[in-house]
Amino acid sequence: MQLKTVKINVLSSGGKPVGHGSGVIVNAKRGLFLTAAHVGLDDRTRNQSLKVEFYNGEKITAWLVVYEYTVDPKNGADLALLSIGQPVPKGYPEAVINCDIAPLGSDLWVSGSPATMNWTITRGTVIANRPRTGFEPYWIATDAATWYGNSGGPMFNSKGEVVGIVSHILATGRAWSSSWDGYGYGASGPSVCKFLDTWM
Repeated sequence: MQLKTVKINVLSSGGKPVGHGSGVIVNAKRGLFLTAAHVGLDDRTRNQSLKVEFYNGEKITAWLVVYEYTVDPKNGADLALLSIGQPVPKGYPEAVINCDIAPLGSDLWVSGSPATMNWTITRGTVIANRPRTGFEPYWIATDAATWYGNSGGPMFNSKGEVVGIVSHILATGRAWSSSWDGYGYGASGPSVCKFLDTWM
């Protein structure tokens, strides 16, 4: 799981770190990565740059290819596609995306780089997968520990397949000083597959 997961570093125009998120390799040959749009959007809206960091610490400049960013599941998801313009380094496999809805109560692992910790893996269960009546399956919710910096990182099932991409957490207070309320949310497998089928 960790080798499929990357850290997305957001840098200022002067090259200083200003934030980070997580992501997952979706096409190793083409050097494409999936993350949350609110992580990658800084590259476009604030004249900042992005660097994809691999498990061994290697960093490669990336750019935003396309994104969908809305809280309305009828119009899109919090997803973005990044490119490094070259194949990923050897030894880093691309992830398999499961396009089905993750069953309620099933095991789930969240991989990413929350806060100051890199490449963590936390375990929980799927606690919701259709939280808004009348909408297509969009959000997947879990009780696996999820924190700032996990955004854009993969949610894996027991087979090592991606069943969701972390979008936000339920927290009280401001970023980095808030208290975690115990739940993480992400774009579900069907939404991820729809995005990739459209744009990749």
